[in-house]
Amino acid sequence: MTGKSRKPRTDKVRAKTYREWLEQNAAPDDLSLQRATVARAKGSPDYGAGAERLSDRGLSGSGYADWLREKNEGEYRRAIARAREKTAAAGPASRKGYLKYLSEWETGQDELMQSTLSRLSSIRVQGATDAYADALSAGLTVDRARLVAKIAPALGRYGARRLRQGLSGLLAVSLSANLSGGDAERLARAYGFSAEDAKKLRETVETAPDGATFDPDEWAWK
Repeated sequence: MTGKSRKPRTDKVRAKTYREWLEQNAAPDDLSLQRATVARAKGSPDYGAGAERLSDRGLSGSGYADWLREKNEGEYRRAIARAREKTAAAGPASRKGYLKYLSEWETGQDELMQSTLSRLSSIRVQGATDAYADALSAGLTVDRARLVAKIAPALGRYGARRLRQGLSGLLAVSLSANLSGGDAERLARAYGFSAEDAKKLRETVETAPDGATFDPDEWAWK
């Protein structure tokens, strides 16, 4: 690498879980269950501030306390019923929103992986350790950073142009970097190829003889 090496990230980059996403993107109705529970606790005559107020007035254990308890529990049950209805109605929309977030997140990681590989190629980074640290610092997940580290030496030899030569170029890089079929498939998906084409690349890599090479300048992908 040129200049000082980047300090790797110590935290793991990952997509949000559904619960995490929902907490940050929930509509007010999605929080109704939590709010109902909080309101129940505040209105309880048996503990907390409500119990203290009754005690100060000498009404603990009185009929008034029983009336407050029944009223509080009734309001809680009605709030829970409303919350469940709203949650059931909002569920499909929330799941659709989360799937949209995941798709956009994966696309962002794929684009970042492409730009990272292009940049590493331009500055001639060939060492797997440096490439891995650089990829993590750029914001890639651990799995993608490991894949970048495997590919970097091949790019040091061939340059990034191989990655712009379609599946033929990806096959050349995969064989040169000694990628597994799964890594080759992941690389193809990151570069926007269909699941069918990515699977085809995987199968080709898995059935290639040990030490096989491929020159896309001489052969076309078939």
